Amino acid sequence: RDAMASASVDVASASVYVKVNMHLGALDAGARLSAEVAADVTKAALTQSFGCVHGAVPFDVVFAVEAGAGGEGEPAAVIKVDARDRERLLAALALLSAYKGSACALRVTQVSHHLPPMLHNPQKVLAHLH
Repeated sequence: RDAMASASVDVASASVYVKVNMHLGALDAGARLSAEVAADVTKAALTQSFGCVHGAVPFDVVFAVEAGAGGEGEPAAVIKVDARDRERLLAALALLSAYKGSACALRVTQVSHHLPPMLHNPQKVLAHLH
């Protein structure tokens, strides 16, 4: 019984990865989606939805990828968050409709406990990380 209880605690406190497609009207034509911009958008979503205190959810932007050449793919970010805060993050991202005074569209496309399933093209993503 104790082993089962500790296993459920470990799963409950595990991190999850959230892949989010980000279309930000606030970015200038030459600007690119970066990890810093993705983090700023995520912070804005959390504080607008839950305020400064309840929106204080610790997260990490694992990486952000701009749309490929020729417009292939979509700008996206992968965010790592504690499983306990997953629902709060998902709600905040779904509710954000403006960033820096311009319309934006955020769409969560995948949630996973493991990073590899999120990588459709791991070599391309790893190249962006270096």
